[in-house]
Amino acid sequence: MSEQVRCLSVIDGHNVFNIEFSQPGQTEDVCYYRSFDARCPQQKVVLMEHALFGRMDSRKCYNDFHDQDFSHCTTDVLSLSDQMCSGKQTCSISIPNEDFHAAMSCSINGYFEASYQCLPGE
Repeated sequence: MSEQVRCLSVIDGHNVFNIEFSQPGQTEDVCYYRSFDARCPQQKVVLMEHALFGRMDSRKCYNDFHDQDFSHCTTDVLSLSDQMCSGKQTCSISIPNEDFHAAMSCSINGYFEASYQCLPGE
């Protein structure tokens, strides 16, 4: 499979589900009730580059509290994301995520901002 693959159809019984994958090297914003799905071609593995959880931009994912500063509600979750994804050919992180919420310094709903690369490995 090439690194250009963005969507995969999965057939389960009579249903077809489309799973959209994040693109290596691009920052992806993942809102609540969605997932971050990383996928690398054969003989390559995920290396998480960047991962934040919180409200980095008050205009993304939510329609409340525009123009407020939520910078105190942003947490670096790269080490947690590394544990979940780095070294694997594919991975999925569902949002909301209990571990990310536990790491946050405030109690508002956040979103996940992440990027990864595909590196040689197995």
